[in-house]
Amino acid sequence: MKPGYLSKAYDECVLFFSNATNYQNLLKIVKSDNKDKERISLRTLDYFCKNYIQKNQHWIRQDGKSFRMLYHEKLKQYHKRNFDPFNRQSNQQPFLFQINPTDPIHFPPIKTTFAQLLYCKFLIETNIYSIVRQNLPAIQASMKKRNNQTK
Repeated sequence: MKPGYLSKAYDECVLFFSNATNYQNLLKIVKSDNKDKERISLRTLDYFCKNYIQKNQHWIRQDGKSFRMLYHEKLKQYHKRNFDPFNRQSNQQPFLFQINPTDPIHFPPIKTTFAQLLYCKFLIETNIYSIVRQNLPAIQASMKKRNNQTK
């Protein structure tokens, strides 16, 4: 079983994603249908959290905390291996996450990792997902420019 703090975090994820809107946003992030125009890739979301907000310091929440600060707080809280949506430094195995087996229409099962759940919960509850959705062209242009500079 997971250590106590991770077990509690999993329970918090289940509670958070029991909300149909939150679960639908999770599906939009995690489902790998590249033809879906609603989908924002994990790479783009990760780029926003790690690079874009660092260069564009105007991303401050109403409570005065920057999104970058919130991101680093979560990294410390869960450790990188439990907060990495790409599962790079972990041996976490994907599992079938299903909130409500009796309602597969609104809550279809998805194959994901615990780290992705934590990361997606963070993106949705801090409103980062909505901000990226609203500013997607500018973020993607910045991402493309950065990728071209590193080549």
